[in-house]
Amino acid sequence: LDTSYLNVPGWLGGKAVTRIGKSAFANSYNLATVIIPNGVTAIEEYAFSNCSKLTSVTIPNSVKEIGANPFKRTPANIQVSANHPYLALEDGALFHKESKRLITYPQGNDASEYIR
Repeated sequence: LDTSYLNVPGWLGGKAVTRIGKSAFANSYNLATVIIPNGVTAIEEYAFSNCSKLTSVTIPNSVKEIGANPFKRTPANIQVSANHPYLALEDGALFHKESKRLITYPQGNDASEYIR
């Protein structure tokens, strides 16, 4: 069983997967890559926190809501499409387009402030 790669299923137990729950994969220390399927609309708080080896997360255009600190203490390189309707990436920082709320800031960046 390869615990470093997670391709979140679109269906589980006959039901569509639409949310990644609070702390769902927190402390998954070997997790390195996560692919989230189209159809997931929310990633709840701390979903992938403390995943110290997580380096790649792909977020589909269907994700509208992201809770607090979903990638806390995680060195992940977040990937969203340039035409994502709800999210934007700038210099590795992930923002909610409409509210301009900062979702995650690249770990290891030593800047004292980030102005968008």
